[in-house]
Amino acid sequence: MDIEFRNKTKTRRLVGLGFVLISLIYLAWRLTIFNPYAMGVSAAFYAAEVIGVVLAITTVLLTWTYRVDPAPQAPAGLSVDVLVLCYSEPVEIIQRTLEAAANLDYPHTTWLLDDGRRPEMKALAERLSCRYLARDTNLNAKAGNINHALTHAQGEFVVVFDGDHVPLPEALDRLLGYFADPKVAMVQAPQDYYNTDSIQYFNRGRRGALWHDQSHFYHFSQPCRFTWNAVTCCGTSVAYRRSALN
Repeated sequence: MDIEFRNKTKTRRLVGLGFVLISLIYLAWRLTIFNPYAMGVSAAFYAAEVIGVVLAITTVLLTWTYRVDPAPQAPAGLSVDVLVLCYSEPVEIIQRTLEAAANLDYPHTTWLLDDGRRPEMKALAERLSCRYLARDTNLNAKAGNINHALTHAQGEFVVVFDGDHVPLPEALDRLLGYFADPKVAMVQAPQDYYNTDSIQYFNRGRRGALWHDQSHFYHFSQPCRFTWNAVTCCGTSVAYRRSALN
């Protein structure tokens, strides 16, 4: 899909410029047809239209240049903490994620952060040789859970996965190499989903790609945002430099 997107750069830019031009002409014309009997409503409606156009133009600018840098090789010897978060998910969901996290190729320490304080979660972590953390309260929800873990985990890098996001074995090798640039504080990985029979999936037929409602964001918008140093952190499947968090 990324090759197809890259090959249509000129078409995308022409369509984007056309949209911007038509939108500006429309907004200029709209100024001439305010309802004199309901100026407040007309002004409010026009302001909403302006905001919509500004957001759309921002999208055109953010997706102007598609950039994907090859993943540098991850250096050996980094200290990495992998945090798997859970609250009330079924045990089998957490087990699948925790097993995948524990078996990541790159050497690391896996933590299960259990905001549900369930004995079965503690037993699961012990069985998979993972470290287990639970708080006395659920203060500040997910953010509080992670911040509590950061007082225990001391690795140079922290990687966060929600309990229903299963990492691929090579995930750390592909993420950590980008931190060779000392200015990089965060690396966000894309997400795909294994329940391909859900309503969010669209089969693109002979072109052989399954498209879901997050495909454009993760595989196209995010790489384009990279050009502007404006990648969005999505809170899961993300790696942080510990010093940046501090």
